[in-house]
Amino acid sequence: MGKTLKNEKLSLILFLTLWMTYCLVAMTRNTASAAIATIVDEGIMTKSQAGLITAMFYLVYGILQIPGGMIADKYDSEKLIRIGLIGSAVSNAVIFINQSYPVMMAAWMFNAISQFALWPAVFRIISSQIAKNHRKIAVFYISIATSAGTALSYVVTVAVPKWQDSFLFSAIIAVVMAVIFNRVYRYMVEFMVEDTDEKITGEVTNHKLTKWQMFAGSGLLLILPVSLIREVVNSGLRSFAPVMLMESYNHVSPAIGNLFNIIIIISGIVGIVFVRSFLYPKRIKGELTGWLVSFGIALPFSGLMLLLGKTSVLVIVVFLSVIYAFMSAAFLFSNAWTQKFHKYGCEGTVAGIINGLACIGIVISSYGFGALAETTSNWHSTIWVWIILLAISIVLIAVASVMWRRFNKVNETKGENGSAQKL
Repeated sequence: MGKTLKNEKLSLILFLTLWMTYCLVAMTRNTASAAIATIVDEGIMTKSQAGLITAMFYLVYGILQIPGGMIADKYDSEKLIRIGLIGSAVSNAVIFINQSYPVMMAAWMFNAISQFALWPAVFRIISSQIAKNHRKIAVFYISIATSAGTALSYVVTVAVPKWQDSFLFSAIIAVVMAVIFNRVYRYMVEFMVEDTDEKITGEVTNHKLTKWQMFAGSGLLLILPVSLIREVVNSGLRSFAPVMLMESYNHVSPAIGNLFNIIIIISGIVGIVFVRSFLYPKRIKGELTGWLVSFGIALPFSGLMLLLGKTSVLVIVVFLSVIYAFMSAAFLFSNAWTQKFHKYGCEGTVAGIINGLACIGIVISSYGFGALAETTSNWHSTIWVWIILLAISIVLIAVASVMWRRFNKVNETKGENGSAQKL
C-alpha cells in the first residue's frame, strides 16, 4: 500500500510542479527536432543525418520505456525524474559546445537513455500520490503537456539569436527544474499518508496470475499494437502533412505548408480539450469505448483523404485536422485507462510499455511513409495504409473492450470478497 496526499492544496501544487516539469522535459527533448530546418539550411547536416538523430532518440527511448516502467513501479519516482532532467541538461549542454554530427548523435542517444523511466515515474505519481479526486483531471492536463512542450521548443528556436542557443536554454531549464522538483517533492513526501482507500485486486481465477497473464486477460496485449498504430498515423500525419500538401497542390509553398501544419498540430490540443469537456466522462464512460469513438471518427475522414489533389486544399486540411484531433484524443483515453492499472500495482509498467510502443511508432512513420510515398510516387498509398491500420485497430479495440469489462467485473467481485491479491 503506497502513500498519497490527502491535502488538496498540496496535491494541486505537486501536480502543477509535475506538469511544468514534464512540459519542459518535452521541450528539452524536442530541441534537436525544432532546430533541424536551420541545421539543414546552414549545411551543417543533410536531411537524412538530422532525421536519423531524432529517429535514434525515439528508438532508444522507446525500447527503454519498457524496463523503465517496471523500475518506476518499484523505485523512488523523484530520483528517476531527476535522472532524466540532469541527463537532458548534460545532453543539451554538450551539443551547445560541440555541434559535430557524431557528438550530436551520441549526446541525443544519451538523452534518450537518461529519460528511460521519466514518463512512467510521472504517471505513477499522478496515479497514486496526488489526491484521489485530482487524478482523473490530472490525466487530462498531463496529456496536453507534451504538445505544449513541443510547441514551446519551436518558439524558443525562433526566439534565440542562434539555433545553438536553444540547446543552452534547454540545459539551463532542465537543471533549474531538477532542483525545483526535488525540493517540492521532498517537501510533499512529509505530508503523505498511507492510502487506505486503495482497492487492490489482481486475481481473476482460483489461481494467482502472473503480471503478464493479467495483461493478456485484461485485453492489454490487444491494445498494445493499437498504441503503436495510433502513433504511426499521428506522427506520420504530423511529419508529412506539409510535404503531402505541397506535392499535391502547386500553389502550396513550403511556408504555407508549414502554416497549415501548425493548424493541424493545434487541432490535437483542441481534440483533447473537446473530448474532455463534452464527451468524457459525461457521455463516454469507458476509456476503451472512447478509443472506439476516436478511431471510428478518424477512419471515415481518412477515407475522405483519398480526395487529396481533387478537392480544395482547405478541405483536406480540415480532414487532416479532424484525424489528428481524434488520434490525439485517443492519447487522453489511453492515459485514463492506464491509470486503472494502479490498483494492480503496475501502472508504471503499463505506461512505459504503451509509451515505448508509441515511440517505435514515430520511428516507423518517420521512414516508412516517406519511403512508401517515394516508391509509389503518390500519397494515396500512404492514405490507404492509414485506412487499413485504423480498421484493424477498431477490431482490436472492440475485442479488448469486451475482455476488459469481463476482467474488471470479475476482479471487482474478487476484491469485494477479499480474495484478490496484489501481484
